Amino acid sequence: MSSPRRSPRRNRSTKLQGPISHWRNLNHGWRRQYIDFGHCRISKCTNRLQTADAEQLMELRTHGLSFVALAITAGATAAGAMRTSKEHDVIDYINTAADIGLNVNDDVNGESSVELASYHGMHRVLILLLDLGCPLNKAGCRSNAVVAAVRNGQHTALDIILSKRRADASRVIQDAMKAFSDTGFYFSPLMIAIRKGDAASVQLLVSYGLAMMSDFDFVKIRKSIDNVLRDCYASISNVSHWCGTLHWSFQK
Repeated sequence: MSSPRRSPRRNRSTKLQGPISHWRNLNHGWRRQYIDFGHCRISKCTNRLQTADAEQLMELRTHGLSFVALAITAGATAAGAMRTSKEHDVIDYINTAADIGLNVNDDVNGESSVELASYHGMHRVLILLLDLGCPLNKAGCRSNAVVAAVRNGQHTALDIILSKRRADASRVIQDAMKAFSDTGFYFSPLMIAIRKGDAASVQLLVSYGLAMMSDFDFVKIRKSIDNVLRDCYASISNVSHWCGTLHWSFQK
């Protein structure tokens, strides 16, 4: 089976985006946090969080900030052995933020901490955030953690989410299916996987009973589905008969 094509990273650069003035109302120390994350100085940011006084921490709580999303974005810029080290730094930062009662599932550029951990395949970070009770989607953000994993071909991240939060994943998938009629923005994870030819993601969704999509989605992937079905079900000689109606489902 060929490796799935990963989604283009338009608007998903691992470089920190947005002007520092986004946090212009914060004190100088927290503005330095933004700059240090931009240079991947995660440990320095953790130390600043640990040494902050009560007034400074209250400022973050008032704004619902922890900079965890920035920490994940910074850690994702590393590669190879350095990535493992940076992921450990991110985990230390998250634990520090959680211990002092900050909102660890904040967001940056419309993407939540959980979504970013899923998209970038930071598996230990993702597990920690889920264990801390962070939701798979966040109001005001453009997507959710399930879609993020599928878009970037992060199969381990997808398996972690589905195994730890199957009921929540079912809810956000159904919400995503319904949202198109209201917003024209979301599509189902199954549709995204099929359009990319990502049979591994399809099989994971099938194995957890979450291979769902709307009739509208099905029309959009009709030309792509046969190849994916052949990858998923090699023993079936003719998969085209599965597509005789728009009301269909994958079978386990």
